[in-house]
Amino acid sequence: QSAFLGPMLWERTLPCDGGLFQLQYMDLEEFLTENGM
Repeated sequence: QSAFLGPMLWERTLPCDGGLFQLQYMDLEEFLTENGM
């Protein structure tokens, strides 16, 4: 799942700074965990 989502996340967040990317990535991890994905 991470391998599949990785490139998509990078493409979407490249214009953002590293801190924002890190927050979005953590939020996604939490979202996937809560939804059992």
